[in-house]
Amino acid sequence: MFGNFFKSEYAFFMKYFLYFIVLFSIAIYCNLYISSEVKDIKIMYINKACFYMLFIFLMIIINDILDAPIMFLKKFVFIILFALLLVYIVNYLFIKYSKHGFYKTMFHALLGSVGLYILMIVSIYYLISSKGEQYSDPIYLQFNYGIYMNLGFLIFTALYFILLRNSEKLLSWNSYLGNLLGPTIFGGLFLFYIFCLIIYFAIKCKFITKIQSLNTFIAISSLIIFFSLIQWYFFISGLQNVCDDKSIEEERKKADITEALNVGLFLSLLFILWVDDSRKWNPLEYFLYIVVTIFVFLCIFYYSSVYSGISILSLWTFVEWCILTMWNKHDTWNSFNFMLTDQKYNLRKVYKPQQS
Repeated sequence: MFGNFFKSEYAFFMKYFLYFIVLFSIAIYCNLYISSEVKDIKIMYINKACFYMLFIFLMIIINDILDAPIMFLKKFVFIILFALLLVYIVNYLFIKYSKHGFYKTMFHALLGSVGLYILMIVSIYYLISSKGEQYSDPIYLQFNYGIYMNLGFLIFTALYFILLRNSEKLLSWNSYLGNLLGPTIFGGLFLFYIFCLIIYFAIKCKFITKIQSLNTFIAISSLIIFFSLIQWYFFISGLQNVCDDKSIEEERKKADITEALNVGLFLSLLFILWVDDSRKWNPLEYFLYIVVTIFVFLCIFYYSSVYSGISILSLWTFVEWCILTMWNKHDTWNSFNFMLTDQKYNLRKVYKPQQS
């Protein structure tokens, strides 16, 4: 009985799901710990960028999992993402309320993540395995394939974030030299991860071949030059830190508001690009359109002058909003008229008398 169980796809799923949860938990924990302890505003910005790079790598894994048209696979992926969200919350709570040092708190956070792992595999068993092996086994097989294909880089990512945190600890000197070298070295580590992620993605997608070796060499050399220029920017930022005497709390609050506004603008942009430009929408879509309109106008005419970091995204979202609003042969009244006359809502349904 147990021999058959350990050879089943669900047993392999348990193993790879544990790798997924534990390794991402380590990376998320290190990133959140750096954000909570950092005293340099430039390092805080770079650390946020590292988190977004981690999110991009997660999307690569999800893309591999969704590589096959399998029934219930998308719902399964949403369950996996929800589990990862719970892991993020657990790590955040341990960092916020546990004051036992980096490694001891990480051990407690890992125990919490393993507890979530046990809860999730039981839930997944009842949600997915209960549908029968003909449905569950292909889903587990696809997830196992996605993790197996990216496991090496996932381990590298977890170790990289541990290195990132230890580097931040070593560079947090309360001196002019620390303020100078901190953003420079931390920025170099950030660029190193980007470069590794680009090469990994190129090899994964088979962009690099023997025939294109010369072009690849030229492209990589150009990337090195480009990243060197960005690295110089980090060095100049370190010089600015020596002369800059702004409060870290004020800068952190400003950065958090800017990030929240950018996330709101990004979601608004996705909504604008997603809805049908014929504007034959349901009431919920009209309500979201009104909310997005108010938010976009606030960003483009007020918040972008206060928080310059949202200027480009707010302008792009405003342009897309204008295209959605104006690029239509029907006016707004006709669009609302469609909603009112839709058979589903039956608000203006006119019945003609049948002729005898």
